[in-house]
Amino acid sequence: MLPLLISVAGFGGFGHFNLSLRFPQISELSNYLRDKGYGELKGYFVSTGGSGYGVIEKVLIGGEGGSFIGASVRSESLKRTARIVGYLLYSNKRFNFYGILGIGGGSINITLIEDYSGSFDSAFVNPPRTAKFSNGSYLIKASLQGDVSLYGLSLGLKVGYSHALGGGWNVVGGPRASAGGPFLNIIVGGGFLF
Repeated sequence: MLPLLISVAGFGGFGHFNLSLRFPQISELSNYLRDKGYGELKGYFVSTGGSGYGVIEKVLIGGEGGSFIGASVRSESLKRTARIVGYLLYSNKRFNFYGILGIGGGSINITLIEDYSGSFDSAFVNPPRTAKFSNGSYLIKASLQGDVSLYGLSLGLKVGYSHALGGGWNVVGGPRASAGGPFLNIIVGGGFLF
């Protein structure tokens, strides 16, 4: 006999640490940096962050944020934040499956710093030159998340896509780039669904 799966609604909340593999749209930026002698960016980044949300009946409301790590160009950073709303598609109190939509923002920040080999004191008298560039945009994302909860601990997987809207560099010109793209998250945390 097959076990009977029953879909239930509930209320509760979860908080998670997110470890993500993200594929931002940066191929033109990577080629540009390589051609200028600054090295090449990988097509993917590891991202860390956190998320938290509450569940009321079948509706999920919360937020998430994080930043990318491991860029091969040492002075680049990518950040993202989002407000999320979702729907509990299935739950048996131990396994939960959600459809999630989010809106937020993402940015790519590049700081070029002139190499410096002088003394500590002379750096404050004649500091090295720097140039800062930022490319921000709104992000709309859609994802599916499944998690298993046992005794207040939660482990899950989220897969989705972020699409960038508008944005651009804070200076004229520059290669196309955005923090949007496909992603895969491993989520570890805690919470309950009653």
